[in-house]
Amino acid sequence: MAASEGEGRADSVARYRTPPDGVRALGIAVTGAGRILGQRRLQAERTLNCYAGVLVLRGSGFLELQGRGRHDVRPGSFFWLPPGIRHRYGPSPDGWDEYWVLFEGSAAAGYRDLGHLGAEHPVAVPADPDETRALCVRVLDLLTEAESLDSHMAATSSLHALITAVGSGRGRSADPGRARRDIGRRALRLLDAADGPVRIGAIAQELAVSRDTLITAVRRITGSPPTVYLTRRRINRAKALLTDTDRPVALVGRDVGYLDPAYFTRLFTRHVGVAPSVFRRQQRR
Repeated sequence: MAASEGEGRADSVARYRTPPDGVRALGIAVTGAGRILGQRRLQAERTLNCYAGVLVLRGSGFLELQGRGRHDVRPGSFFWLPPGIRHRYGPSPDGWDEYWVLFEGSAAAGYRDLGHLGAEHPVAVPADPDETRALCVRVLDLLTEAESLDSHMAATSSLHALITAVGSGRGRSADPGRARRDIGRRALRLLDAADGPVRIGAIAQELAVSRDTLITAVRRITGSPPTVYLTRRRINRAKALLTDTDRPVALVGRDVGYLDPAYFTRLFTRHVGVAPSVFRRQQRR
């Protein structure tokens, strides 16, 4: 993106789009993308009115975010710039190579609630750097093509994939969240093994953590608090049993952890939209 401090010339490409209303209605839309090779300038302090993401391929530097301090940026790092937050960043004197993307939309808030878009750690190291780079290249290529509805839709799809790819590696560098993810994974094993009512407080006690810590850890991995995650898992298991076996509905409920058939039917109907018997008739092949 445009930079304004320091010296140096860079090989840069920038493409911008104004998405049609139909694409914006999807909840997230790409408004720009670019590449800067040999960047040696520092980005002056500024505030954006949209989201931005920056992938650093070569070189190192820093990122400063209002209220979140200064962070090191190393090769392979990715950082997000939320709208309305003052920031400043740039490479060391040797420069860096970067890809960047701009986007907007209400779906971004949902991603942040799930711990993506820098909600946990401003600078992330994606688990698969090659995939992340390929997605950045893909978005830029799509914005380089002649503008069409298909290219807007494809760019939006690639952006979703990019957010997911970066989010899967959030905080790997100097990872203060690793212990919490370990707690979350251990909690999930206990939840998955449960075959009846579950007390979250008892699981927290077994893992020697607070109830709030347990809930946060599970939510960061699954997108839901423990009880909601467990319900979703059991409903999914029930769907499979209803379609793959002839077991009575009451026994299916018991198999997935619900001893009261009436409660199981009410719960299933609330989450799926139809009763277990109706779901079975609709999905049997």
